[in-house]
Amino acid sequence: MKLEFRGDKTLWYIYAFFVAISILSVYSATESMGLIKGSVYMFAFKHFIMIVFGFFLMYFVHRLNYTLHYLIAYPFLLFSIALLVITLVYGVSLNQASRWIVIPGTGFTLQTSDVAKFALVNFLAAKIYDLNSNGKIKEFSSLAGWIIFATLLVVVLILPANLSTALMVFMIAYIMMWIGGAKFKHLIITLLVFVILGGGFIMIAPKFMKHTRIATWKSRVESFFSDDNSKNNDNTYQADQAKIAIATGGLLGKGPGNSAQKSVLPHPYSDFIYAIILEEFGIWGGVIVIFLYFILLYRAVRNLIIEKKITYKILLQFGITLVFVTQAFINMGVSVGIFPVTGQPLPLISMGGTSYIMSSISYGVLISTTIDKKKKTKNKEQENNENEEQESENID
Repeated sequence: MKLEFRGDKTLWYIYAFFVAISILSVYSATESMGLIKGSVYMFAFKHFIMIVFGFFLMYFVHRLNYTLHYLIAYPFLLFSIALLVITLVYGVSLNQASRWIVIPGTGFTLQTSDVAKFALVNFLAAKIYDLNSNGKIKEFSSLAGWIIFATLLVVVLILPANLSTALMVFMIAYIMMWIGGAKFKHLIITLLVFVILGGGFIMIAPKFMKHTRIATWKSRVESFFSDDNSKNNDNTYQADQAKIAIATGGLLGKGPGNSAQKSVLPHPYSDFIYAIILEEFGIWGGVIVIFLYFILLYRAVRNLIIEKKITYKILLQFGITLVFVTQAFINMGVSVGIFPVTGQPLPLISMGGTSYIMSSISYGVLISTTIDKKKKTKNKEQENNENEEQESENID
């Protein structure tokens, strides 16, 4: 079977760069763990299998008409909400956070917030488009009854276990509402409701919940803003090791596989993989990674400007791109000390299970929105004509 890569070729080139960087960085970052397990290639091989699996999922999805996702927007969101509820009640608990559920009969775990992110973006794209088409995007009752309610419900279900993801999801939804044409006063009301709900949870949760992540959040924020870190060595350990990796990498880096901090930096293959990239490939390597994500953002904004009207395709493109870019800059910001420590992987680069798979699927959807249906139909007609001419020649 011959693979046919449709859509925006630039997106395919960017994906190829992501894969190359991911393989090199994950192999280096997991080398020490592999030695402990008996093989330096063990985790890198697992990640390679995940990349191959993710590629075929992405390829399959990019061949589907993007309007299919419009049709499943509502049931997909309800499904993801159900997964979040199940995670809160029956999820695998780690460090006082229930973020995963075990898929029955497989032993594999699923991080449900990764599914919910894409489901919510798809739903918002579909619903904002509907409200725009019906002229109801300016009505608060319509906005609150669907978009705001769905956003806050997903955010509230993610919040107890993962503050950074909840904040990121809310910010993306907020920007999509703004792009979609919601009134400024309605956006202010939405923000106030979110602040009240979030603040209420932080104040009330410790009194009613045995285990919460609030103490961890507070400790990380205090450590980040503290001028004197001498008393907070345990709290700033990850950030300190990341800074050492970046400082020793310099302008050109130490070269692939030569990181020293990968042996002491927690999660060098996921949360702090950007620090490893900077250590091994230097500032120039780090700039290239930033540039790749900037290209994604530029193309999404450019398409939004060119389109001049709010369509489902444009909203879906913009929403998916925002997820990639926002998550990437949170990950990179944590590594270089701009943000407090949090657990966001670098999309399509960090090693991961659900995160990598959902990123691959989302990227496939993004590519599918760039396929020109008219051009595709024209090419098909041309191909049919050529086949008919060939058959005619054979008959003659």
